[in-house]
Amino acid sequence: KAEVTTSALKVTIRRPPTLAPAPQSPLKGLTIAVNAGHGGRESGASGQGGNFEKNITLAVARKVADELTSAGAKVVLTRNDDIVVPIPRRAEIAMEANADMFVSIHCNSGGDISTSGTAMFYKWPFNHDYAETMRQHIIARTDLPSFGTIGNFNYGPIRLLTYMPGMLVEQAFISNPREEALMSDPEFQKKMALGIREGMEAYLGSVRGDKAEAAAPAPPASTAPQKPAKKKKK
Repeated sequence: KAEVTTSALKVTIRRPPTLAPAPQSPLKGLTIAVNAGHGGRESGASGQGGNFEKNITLAVARKVADELTSAGAKVVLTRNDDIVVPIPRRAEIAMEANADMFVSIHCNSGGDISTSGTAMFYKWPFNHDYAETMRQHIIARTDLPSFGTIGNFNYGPIRLLTYMPGMLVEQAFISNPREEALMSDPEFQKKMALGIREGMEAYLGSVRGDKAEAAAPAPPASTAPQKPAKKKKK
C-alpha cells in the first residue's frame, strides 16, 4: 500500500503468505475477509418476491465463513448484522485484520427480468485469475449460467485493497424471479458458499503449484458479459 506523509511517499510491500503443503487445504492458516454487501438502510437491490440483497448477502457470507473456517482459515466478516458499514470502513476492517484475501458478496440486478447468470468483478489485473477461477467453481456447484468475469470494476474495497487478492461475486440476478428464488433458498446458499470456498482453494492451489484436475470444473464460457445489463450502483 502507499501512504503520503508530510515529507515522503511511504510504500509498504507485503510478502506472500506461506501456504500449507498439500494435501492440506491451502486456506489453512490464512486470514480471509468476507464482505456481505449493503446492510441496514442500504438494502441494495430487491426482487419481485420481496427479497432484499442485504439479507441474501449476509446469509451467504455467514455460510462462506463456515466453509472457510472448516478448511482451517480465520475469517473476518466486515459485517455480521443488518447494519450500515461505510465502504471505506470495509476495506479498513480487512487491512486491520491483516487479511490474506478478500471476497465481497452481492446480488446483481438488471432492467430485463430475463437477464441471468453469475458474474465476477475485479479491479486490478493481478486479480483476474482469482476471479476467473471463482467463476468456474461457482458455476460447477450451482449450475448457474455465466455472465462473465469483468475487470477494471471500481467498487471501493477492491479498489482500495491493492496488497491482497480481492474480488466481488455477483451471485446471480435478483431482478430475475427464478434466480431471486434460488438465492433466497438456504440449500442453494450452501452450494454458493461451497463454490466460493472451492474457487479460493483452486486459485491458491495453482499458486502453490498443485496439478490441475483432469476434468475442468465448469464448461467453457466467455470472460465478457453475455449481454448488457443495467448495473446497479454500489
